[in-house]
Amino acid sequence: MAYEKKLRRDPARDERRSKRLEILSKTAGGRTLLSVKAGSGPNYVSEVQNERGTFGDEFAARVEVCMGKQNGWLDQWLADEEGIDPSLSDPERNVITLFRRFHNDLERGQAIERLNDLLDKLHADQPPDRISKGLNKSDGPPQ
Repeated sequence: MAYEKKLRRDPARDERRSKRLEILSKTAGGRTLLSVKAGSGPNYVSEVQNERGTFGDEFAARVEVCMGKQNGWLDQWLADEEGIDPSLSDPERNVITLFRRFHNDLERGQAIERLNDLLDKLHADQPPDRISKGLNKSDGPPQ
């Protein structure tokens, strides 16, 4: 079996895939059966869900095919499953998912302060019209 290429970790995507993989595991009759149906070793789904295995795009595609799901099903944001508006962009959803991982309001407040500080530093030497248009120095002249 060929190794999947190492992917940059995306905690929001991994969490989404893990939740949806658990749904498919139950539908398939368990993690072992889903692993075998997807053409992997019998413990692979368990390893992925326990973060000991790589949940790469190749494995995700095999799971979707063997379970009759459309391409990308494991990565889809669904409002009823995530409680997040599906019309938001992936970066916006990732921020919300990361924000929800804080344990209390104190941690959330500290994170917001740090993000505000970071934005202030990023925008410190940008003219206001460039900031409002989402431009930075390397983007060239405003349109």
